[in-house]
Amino acid sequence: MFGDLFNEESVTGEGGLPVSTLPPPPPGPRSECGLAGIDNQGATCYLNSLLQTLLLTPEFREKLFALTEADLGTLDNKGNPQAKVRVIPLELQRLFAQLLLSNQQSVSTSDLTNSFGWTNQEAFQQHDVQELNRILFNAIEESLVGTPGQNIITELYHGTIVNQIICLKCKKISEREEDFQDLTLAVAGMSGLDAVLKQCYCFVENMTGNNQYRCEACKTYTDATKGAKLRNLPPILSISLLRFSYDFVKMSRYKENGRFTFPMEIDMSPFSEKQESGAEDQTYELFSVVVHRGSAFGGHYFAYIRDIDSLGSWVAPHDEKAQKKVDPSSTGLDIIECQSPVDLIENILGGVEHQTMSIDRLCAEISKTTGVSWNKRFKKVHGPLNKFLKNCSNFNYNADTAWVSLSSDPPENDESLTKHHQEEVNDVNKGTEGKSERALDDIVKPGQHWFCFNDSHVGPIHTRDIEKQFSGKESAYMLFYRRKTLIRPISAHATASYKIPDKLIKEVDILNSVLDKQRQEYDLAINKITVQVCCSKNFAYNCLLHLQPDTSEDVAFTSIEIDRRKTFGDLKAIVMERIAEMDMHNIVFHEMKPRGGGYHLYRLLENEEGVLKDMGVSSNTLIFAWDGIQVNGAEVCTGEENEPLQLSLKDVEAYFLATIVVNKNRTLTELYHAVSEAIGREPKGLQMASSENGHKVSTLLKTSDVSLAEIGLKDGDVLVVMSHEDSNTNKPSVISTNEEVSNKQQSKQQSDWSLTLLNRLAGGDAPHTCMTLQLCAQSSETLRDLKMRVFKLLGVENVSLETVRLREEHQTLGLQPPLREALSLADAGLSNGCCLVLEHGRPPQDSEMTVGVNKVVSGKLVLRREFVVDRQLTVLGMLQAACKLMDCEGIQWYLSKTDVYGDPAEPLDDSSATLVDLLINDGDTLILQQGALIKKDQVYLNVWLVSNSSHDNMANNNDMAAAGDAQRQDEADRVMLDLASKLSMADQVPSKDLNPLNEGLFPKLEQLFENSWVVQKAMGVEDLKQALMSTDRFQSLMIPTSGFMRLRLLESGKLKAVLRSNSQVLRHATSKETVHLAVEILKHEESLGMHEILLQVAQKIGGTRIYLPPREFVWHTSGGVGAADLKRSVCQRFNLPLHDVLLAKYCPDTCTWTVLRDQPQKINRNRGKKKGSGHKSNIRHAPYYVQDGDLIGLKILSEDKGFLDPGDFSTQEDIDKRQILLQIAEEKKRLREERKKLQAGDGFPSMRRPEATLTIKVDKFS
Repeated sequence: MFGDLFNEESVTGEGGLPVSTLPPPPPGPRSECGLAGIDNQGATCYLNSLLQTLLLTPEFREKLFALTEADLGTLDNKGNPQAKVRVIPLELQRLFAQLLLSNQQSVSTSDLTNSFGWTNQEAFQQHDVQELNRILFNAIEESLVGTPGQNIITELYHGTIVNQIICLKCKKISEREEDFQDLTLAVAGMSGLDAVLKQCYCFVENMTGNNQYRCEACKTYTDATKGAKLRNLPPILSISLLRFSYDFVKMSRYKENGRFTFPMEIDMSPFSEKQESGAEDQTYELFSVVVHRGSAFGGHYFAYIRDIDSLGSWVAPHDEKAQKKVDPSSTGLDIIECQSPVDLIENILGGVEHQTMSIDRLCAEISKTTGVSWNKRFKKVHGPLNKFLKNCSNFNYNADTAWVSLSSDPPENDESLTKHHQEEVNDVNKGTEGKSERALDDIVKPGQHWFCFNDSHVGPIHTRDIEKQFSGKESAYMLFYRRKTLIRPISAHATASYKIPDKLIKEVDILNSVLDKQRQEYDLAINKITVQVCCSKNFAYNCLLHLQPDTSEDVAFTSIEIDRRKTFGDLKAIVMERIAEMDMHNIVFHEMKPRGGGYHLYRLLENEEGVLKDMGVSSNTLIFAWDGIQVNGAEVCTGEENEPLQLSLKDVEAYFLATIVVNKNRTLTELYHAVSEAIGREPKGLQMASSENGHKVSTLLKTSDVSLAEIGLKDGDVLVVMSHEDSNTNKPSVISTNEEVSNKQQSKQQSDWSLTLLNRLAGGDAPHTCMTLQLCAQSSETLRDLKMRVFKLLGVENVSLETVRLREEHQTLGLQPPLREALSLADAGLSNGCCLVLEHGRPPQDSEMTVGVNKVVSGKLVLRREFVVDRQLTVLGMLQAACKLMDCEGIQWYLSKTDVYGDPAEPLDDSSATLVDLLINDGDTLILQQGALIKKDQVYLNVWLVSNSSHDNMANNNDMAAAGDAQRQDEADRVMLDLASKLSMADQVPSKDLNPLNEGLFPKLEQLFENSWVVQKAMGVEDLKQALMSTDRFQSLMIPTSGFMRLRLLESGKLKAVLRSNSQVLRHATSKETVHLAVEILKHEESLGMHEILLQVAQKIGGTRIYLPPREFVWHTSGGVGAADLKRSVCQRFNLPLHDVLLAKYCPDTCTWTVLRDQPQKINRNRGKKKGSGHKSNIRHAPYYVQDGDLIGLKILSEDKGFLDPGDFSTQEDIDKRQILLQIAEEKKRLREERKKLQAGDGFPSMRRPEATLTIKVDKFS
């Protein structure tokens, strides 16, 4: 249920510190530009772009801040139904204040979207920004009814269009006014904004001939003209560009990606009723462009906005000449995300020297860049390439030489932008003769700087960058113009706090103080490391450093916490203080790493002025303190050149002989000597398996003085020992390598409808029982008329029409809600070919709806009923009716909504709210659950106690862990006898008790409390333990301290992650979920650290498929996280030979075992050296994911030789269960194939999921 939520060691952060042990990172400080972004909650980029535009609209921002608490109320009272708290404008004020004043890179909109009534589902559903613009403004207007700001939207954004018809005979003018909030303009086939405005508001339609106008004054049909004008223009002019269209041939939506230009400044007088050319109140300046990147089915929104009040700090961005939008090496798809050939060719020419190339090379570059040729992609629309280049003013094309270059003269339709750039340069030209052309372009008047607002990222852009949004998949979608006569006061310039209420300023100041404190704490936490220091006296040396037999790791290693920004001299001083018995004047320090079952010393640490972070010292670093010469009388080889190699010796039949450890600077002669000592005889020869081909071998000459490193031997390699009895032929040894294999995974409209009707009125042998009828009906026929006709066809008697109803049996959605009989077939949402069901029950009236209620007890559905209720029924009335009819009286119950999967969602906590107010519709399902409503910061908790018998058996097994071979054999005999006795009583003993592994996988559990606990999500593990110990049930268990308790996550009856003391385990749990925890009572105090994993190890009895009972094993991962490290630790714990042991992880869901092996490292074939960092594999990550509670199988290979394959760990129960799972999978596959055949032949068209509707919930204030 929670995945790796409680796996504190799953990810390692900077400095080697586990990420989950760190505090959550605080929001970052503001970026260099001084403007804050907005967090994307999932798919809210459209909301973020609009909010940033509103924020940087000074008139809207100041009118919003002018509203006081007396006008809006306070957020502290929003839970009080008597107080009229206008939450949406209050949350907007808070959001704008944080965006202006808080010291964070981006601000969250979760509080604002909560005030909209949105859930997580709305946050992950993308909508249209033009639709949001209208809905948000309507919500703000409704929220401000009755306040001084109730006309904010009308005053700033509303204008008037007048439609006029002028009679050419009597000159009478008939007109009709329309209010507009934004001008909606079509871009298809239009060159730019000026052209489409002329078409809409300058051109008139001549109504002549058959289209004459009947004039009321002339009392006859006359010639007339029809047109529209802009009568009143708002201070802020919003323009929506209709880039989404519908192709009725392909029956699919598409996006218009053609070129559509717009000016930086526009004179609206030609399109206005008051045609005063150059009038100041008719001139508008562009200040925001909302851009859409993507297609008609999805994409991303961001905004280019002009900083009118100079609130940000503009720094010239790095110029990226002809930058491609996608790296060509990253994908083979269309690299330049646009459908405009102009942008495509400009991009290609801009990337070459002199910006010119031949037509042949240009064709090749188009194919190389986009993956398709010009003829396939553009010829159908734009014609041949040479004609297109000749007619396009953006390029200079010479037909004689067949060369093309970028035009030095700007296109005519870009005149407005080019003029704007030239004015910027002219304004600063005086006194800047020595500056470059690029520097002149970067110097702009105050209030004229542009920024790109892309969710949480904000950065400066050039004004010329707006031209890039004229066309392509990334193109302008909404334009916002501001009246030029709106002059900002000097006091507002570069003053972020201008006209912000003092209360909001204080709130943000407190927030900034909290953020500063969090950043300081986080900075300290991420730089704290724990270094392990050990002394030479606890070690012995024999090619590798090993712990003394009587010394444990806890004694040998000393943990030292230090800030990694300190110097090595600071660390050395701490070591001298902690390890006082050592003479630090003659001590040197080496970095030590695990190697081949022991440790090896690598680099010397001697720069006391060096910073630990720069020296590579982290929480994974082991430091060895010694005299630099000897360890307990043995000279030690150090450094990379003396790195030890662990080699496996096998005979020609691939039978394991021994394992040796030699330094890689040793010669082949010394290698032969070491092999002789290990196997007790002199080998005739040694052969090394090639890493490229397991069947190809190379012979190692005994007399050679070449070092092992020079011949390419590596740690873990296998050597084949040739004895004198073997033939003297170069027979390849039986060494094979594993190879990885991968595998790959319209509707008709008719006047007459054909319907299928299923009669389910009565049981038994009645003549009208379960009869199927094929009916013909008109789409305009009412359901009541249809029902009466069906009654006559069936011959139904003695049944009232008012006690029978119709409902649809949908092909995929199943049985639908009862239909209202006053509706026609079409109005009821039915379609041709649908299936109707006739059943008993009262049909719903027009004011009623059908609501399904599922009664859920302990997570299981126990009863389902349908209720036909009034739409204005309250939640309390619905709950009382459901409890009365579903046997729930006398116990506390509550209702909740369902999500798309039918699981419980948000509870209905407002008992006085009606079903309609809560957006509960006809056919919705509610969940009826037992218990009390809990808050969002609380969670249900079920506590279970692991029985003493299970834990005592585990403890007894642990006592046997260090036993010798004789004791292990006795234990194996006892298990076999116990199994034999159970098999003799197989009829009386459950099958699960026949497998000793089930004892560790599924322990006996006892529920401690009858009802679930309600606890705070922020409660820590230690607080939870203390709360449990304070209960009567736990006091009876006589637990000395909380250290004797172990809390573990319980999933499907299996013990999983151990909850460490510093974890807050409930923080991420949702309120609708119940967390199940198991409590184990220990015999000794325990405090597992971040580097310790609790496993169960079960040893397989040789020659059988039976295991000994599992034993608990705590794996210390500080010594390594690879499969070999786990194997070494297990062997040391249970006194087993390292070379003769194989480990595997058990997956109880699939009854499979996965052998734990370190992943092979990549080898450079040319040099025979390792690629990359050379780090060992981590079995806590993919593909093994070893974590708390996992069962590890242990097999002694020599005991199973000749009986089972080395990788076969399965019990007989595993084999049987896998066979059952295979049969179930094959049956499911067969049913799926049959279902596909039925669906392919039924003629029903495939259905696309309907799009979600965008709504904002607003309380009633009128």
